[in-house]
Amino acid sequence: MANIYVSPTGSDTTGDGSYNNPYRHIYYAINQASDGDTIICKSGTYNEENLQGSYPYLRAGLTIKSETGNFEDVIVYADGWTGRN
Repeated sequence: MANIYVSPTGSDTTGDGSYNNPYRHIYYAINQASDGDTIICKSGTYNEENLQGSYPYLRAGLTIKSETGNFEDVIVYADGWTGRN
């Protein structure tokens, strides 16, 4: 079980999912995660558009949460859907 971090300023190319080197996209982190892992979203706005068919398979064994504990700090835009999550 690992913590995987994402940040609007992270990178899916050079990031490794650690606190100091987070991934950029939530969907990318989900695809990298294993059952039992926790994806921690740092505060900010995430643009998850143009996924081009690479929607993640969200498994029951994953946890996704906000770093602050308040999802009001995380805004997600995804393929025509806009909202706070």
